[in-house]
Amino acid sequence: MSHTEMNTAQDLVTYLTDQHQQVKDVMPKVLDLAGDERQEAFTRVRRMLAVHEALEQSTVHLLATTEVSPEEAAARVQEETAAESAISDLESDGAMSADFEDKYRALCSDVVNHAAHEEEEEFGQLTGDLTDQAKAKVALAEKLQDGTGLMGASFKDMFASAHEQLRQLE
Repeated sequence: MSHTEMNTAQDLVTYLTDQHQQVKDVMPKVLDLAGDERQEAFTRVRRMLAVHEALEQSTVHLLATTEVSPEEAAARVQEETAAESAISDLESDGAMSADFEDKYRALCSDVVNHAAHEEEEEFGQLTGDLTDQAKAKVALAEKLQDGTGLMGASFKDMFASAHEQLRQLE
């Protein structure tokens, strides 16, 4: 779905749910690779997650704070913070470390569970039309997903870059 088709909260939910499926499809494939190919795939996954989570925090969780509950939104952000920590550990260890596969499988499981929580607890309760600001954030996130304008090599830096650029649209 292109950002030009984004009009309602449900359009955004569909877009993000499609991204959840992409993440579920792509993440496990990292473990099928070795060497530089594994590292490159891990970088693509980290970029995808960084931009996705920054977009969710600046749109969905913000909406969920008022439309669902502040506690639910806070719980989702807490899960994202835990994933950030896990990704940082993986980055420190390196994609070819002895512990990478087990830690990465745990991260994959946590990400899938997090996506399910969002879909069950937040997404279905979001209603109404999107603001022009939210539409602009989705358009920017699409560009950032391609790596255009995204700064940093670590997940933390990529997330901070995406989050700051999205915040500037407020």
